Amino acid sequence: PSVYKERGHGTLKILKNQETKKIRILMRRDQTLKLCANHHMHSEMKLHENKTSDRSWIWTAFSDYSDEMAKNETLACRFKTVEDAKQFKTIFEKCVEELKQYVESNSTNNILEKNLEESLDKIKIDDKTNGDTSKEQIKEEKVD
Repeated sequence: PSVYKERGHGTLKILKNQETKKIRILMRRDQTLKLCANHHMHSEMKLHENKTSDRSWIWTAFSDYSDEMAKNETLACRFKTVEDAKQFKTIFEKCVEELKQYVESNSTNNILEKNLEESLDKIKIDDKTNGDTSKEQIKEEKVD
């Protein structure tokens, strides 16, 4: 059976960087302000019910930095009320969905950029003008 190690009491925050779109979970202990959870969320994260309490949730973090070394951790949090637990679940799942959409749109953009680069590689650009055509003649042709 799994045994949980208590990390502390405090405010659990979900923070989003508006520029990078990265989302992380951060929690500091109330008295010491020492980190007890600090990891990025990712698009494949899943929140699981804790069968022993309707006020708590479990998830896995691939790189939690609350200790000195980053490591994979299975974390659980317990809230004061069922309503707080439900609100956390809603926000957590919304963040995961945002991350999924961001990953999908970036994948599409990366494919489009790659296709564009391949197309541009096929086009040869020649700086030389053909024959004795001058810039003025080219301008006149555009005006007519």
